[in-house]
Amino acid sequence: MSTETPTQYETERPLTQVTLPKEPSRAHLTERLVREYEMRPEHAAAIGRALVDPTAVRRQLDSPLIKRFPGGVAKFLIADVFTPMISVNPVNPRERERRAYPVSGMGGGAKNKTLTVEADSTNTALILTGDSPEHVEEILRDSAAHLRHQNASLGEDIGVDGALEPLTVALTEIRHRDGADKVVALTAMDGATRVSWCHQFTSFDSADVVYRLTSADPRTWRAELGRITAIQNRPLGETTFEERRAHRALVAQARILLSIEPVRPGAVVPSIVEAIRAILAEIHVAPPKGWPEGSQIDEIADKVLDLLLDAGRITETERNYLMGMIPPDQLKRHGFSVYPDVRAAKLLRVFHDERNSAVISAAVRGLGEKKRLAKDDKIKLAAELIMRPYRHIYRRPGNDLLVHAVRSAVQRTFTLPGVRKNTSWEISPRALEEARLAELRDAALAELRANPSSEELGAARLELGILASYWLTATRALQRDTPQDTRGPSAIIVRMLRDERGIHQIYQVIVDGRHEPSNISRAARRIQLVEKNGDKQVDFIELAGGDYERVNDDWIRHSFHEAQSAPVPQKNLPPIDQMMELVRQATKHGRELKELMDKIVKVKDEHGDIIAERYGVPRPQEIDIEDVLRDAADNFRSWIRQHERSSRVIASSDEHLRSDEQVG
Repeated sequence: MSTETPTQYETERPLTQVTLPKEPSRAHLTERLVREYEMRPEHAAAIGRALVDPTAVRRQLDSPLIKRFPGGVAKFLIADVFTPMISVNPVNPRERERRAYPVSGMGGGAKNKTLTVEADSTNTALILTGDSPEHVEEILRDSAAHLRHQNASLGEDIGVDGALEPLTVALTEIRHRDGADKVVALTAMDGATRVSWCHQFTSFDSADVVYRLTSADPRTWRAELGRITAIQNRPLGETTFEERRAHRALVAQARILLSIEPVRPGAVVPSIVEAIRAILAEIHVAPPKGWPEGSQIDEIADKVLDLLLDAGRITETERNYLMGMIPPDQLKRHGFSVYPDVRAAKLLRVFHDERNSAVISAAVRGLGEKKRLAKDDKIKLAAELIMRPYRHIYRRPGNDLLVHAVRSAVQRTFTLPGVRKNTSWEISPRALEEARLAELRDAALAELRANPSSEELGAARLELGILASYWLTATRALQRDTPQDTRGPSAIIVRMLRDERGIHQIYQVIVDGRHEPSNISRAARRIQLVEKNGDKQVDFIELAGGDYERVNDDWIRHSFHEAQSAPVPQKNLPPIDQMMELVRQATKHGRELKELMDKIVKVKDEHGDIIAERYGVPRPQEIDIEDVLRDAADNFRSWIRQHERSSRVIASSDEHLRSDEQVG
């Protein structure tokens, strides 16, 4: 019996009477779903099993909720559902940054391996495929724990008020490559965090929801729910907060995706994958609340590749390759290069192909709030796909600063002059074979020697620079510009390509990166320094603690320095670059102000006294100079401290990466 006072539970949302449905009402609903919507019996059963009141839902079948999205119409049922019958989303876009794609070739446990997603033949369910039930179970448990950790305050609200916001759920069919039986469940496409907290409060394991309750017989199922609803027949004073919290978390309202139809009769029916992507984009890609930056870009990038497939511009195997869904050990069998730098180059050619511009523009308009394709959208989309072999290792729990720093560098590096023109370069056979890579280096050197003063990069140098850009950014050996060196990473690579030693070094970057392509951070420590003639430096040795003398951002910028004229502000700069440009201007004016102050104190009267100190200066009428200087000092002090804190966080994350490698 609880010792709580009445006022404690009176502040909570009152308990609602929950009646468990009778089997005949569920059976009638599932029969109509099979008959009228041509739904598979196991799919209809999954919907019926989750409903609190199947009879009320049955009345909606004649007039479901209609939701339009670009290219199609979705029909929904609105109903109260039992949350232990709703799965968290094992392919939640919110978590994509921390999942490893098959192209990474890295382990890190089953929870780090993403599932494949496709539409079933009836277009009423998503097919999610994992290695085995154990693989999917680990992802489900890890996802639920991660979502709760990321939003603890939501759990407090659900404990007192229940899950107030509706869920968006869809049928999923989970299959396994090891031949284990498939399972069918309703999965929260939106609202997975709410569902994970409801599972926690009702004492259901998020993996058991999929692998045990979906196949439980009605008697077991009713007993599981009955232990929670039993408290509604007792006086509140004889219940505990935990019991009341479980009762509130037992039921939530949901809109259940019923079917996808064309906008008009005879039009193409969008796939359920496309429909869910578009519907969720309205919630998360555009305001008011959004997924992490990488997850937003991922959704649009995947849509681009799907549309290119539909348009016949790429094959299904090519789409899977560009998406990063083919493991390294299977690439050669499918006819692709095993090197991720070649895949990066291929992505650049696909996204910069003018014949694909209309498709890319349609994808951006369809999922985002933009009306047209912006100048930098293509490179942002390509960059996110380029990062898939390694992005997850830079995504630390509760810290997105490191992955953002890597993303920023990648986006700014693959903008080499000429890269946007596919006619300026190609992926030559020399890039595909390690034995012939030296031929590409020699061709780049020949280009430089033939016309050393040319501002344009030839095809060989551009190709070599693109391949090296992958390894330099993936290993963080080259990072974005700083106030001390305002050159962007692409400008650094251009500078290297205009120098013989730079070409030799870029060649060595590719060779060393390809030596162990599946371990990015270790490969970073193995990029060796070279002399002007291409010889490796003899002082490349393993240091104490397992680190190496290696190529890094400071070394590259110092070795390939050039006198910089005053930067010309660019138009349409990204927000962070706009800020850095303003900071540079403020710094410049600060120096000018200091020089003026030094000059003021040098002005003396006929007695040798400093006039400003003896007679003072009148207060300026235009501005309150004291307040301006005080605010400027306070702001810069605060911003500098925040930058130092962020730098420490990133440095700490790098240290964690090194520790992980040593443990591995």
